[in-house]
Amino acid sequence: AKDLILIDKVIGCKLAISDDRSSFPTEHEILRLINQVRLGGFSSGKGGILHIHLGALESRIDILLAIVEKYPSLISYLSPTHCSRTQKLFGDCIKFAKVGGMLDISTGGTTFTNPHKAVQIALEEGVPLDNITFSSDGRGGVKREDPVTGEITYKPAPLDLNFKEMVNLVRNNILPLEDALRLITTNPAKNMKIKGKGALKPGHDADIVILNQQLEIDQVISMGVSRLKKI
Repeated sequence: AKDLILIDKVIGCKLAISDDRSSFPTEHEILRLINQVRLGGFSSGKGGILHIHLGALESRIDILLAIVEKYPSLISYLSPTHCSRTQKLFGDCIKFAKVGGMLDISTGGTTFTNPHKAVQIALEEGVPLDNITFSSDGRGGVKREDPVTGEITYKPAPLDLNFKEMVNLVRNNILPLEDALRLITTNPAKNMKIKGKGALKPGHDADIVILNQQLEIDQVISMGVSRLKKI
C-alpha cells in the first residue's frame, strides 16, 4: 500500500515491502516514489521522506540495499521501520544503517528481541547512535496467535513504549540518559527532516517532558504550557 502524506512540516509517502500484505513494488516504482517525495519536499520547503513498512518475508530489504548501492545520495529519503521484526532482517538493516541509513526499531510491534537489547546489538555492530530511532507503531495492529487454539487476533500497539524502552536503555546501562533520549528526540527529527523539534534551543518548539529522579514523567509542557503533572 502507498499513500501520499502531507503533515505540518513533512511531506512524504508510505509503502510496504517484504510483506504478504504489500503491493510488492519494483525498484523502478520505489525510485519514482522517492522522486515524488523529493520534489514535494523541495517545492513545499518541507522535508521529503519515503516511510517503508518492513514485513518478515525472506526478501527483507534487498531492494533498498540495491537502490542505495546504485544511488547513495538517495539514502536520506528512505525510512524503513520495523527493522527488528526478525533477526535476519535486523542484520540487513544494520548494513543499511552503517552506510548512512536510519535504523528504526518498533517498540510496540513484532520484534525478535527487546527493543533496548536491539539497540545494544546495533551499537556493538558499529551503527552510529545518530542513526538509530525508536517508533511505537502506535495503534497499529499487532498480530497475536493463541498457542492452544491457533486463533489469530489483532490488538492495537500501545503508545507509551518508546518512553519505556528509552528508560530501559538507561536502567540496563546501555546508554546514559542524555544519549538514550536521542532515540526519541533529536534522531527522529533528523530522520523526518523536521525543523524546530527534537532539541532545547532558541527557535525550537517549547515541548518539554520533565522527569523525576526515578525517570518517571513528572510534568509535560507543550507549546510553552504545562499540560500534565505527576502521572
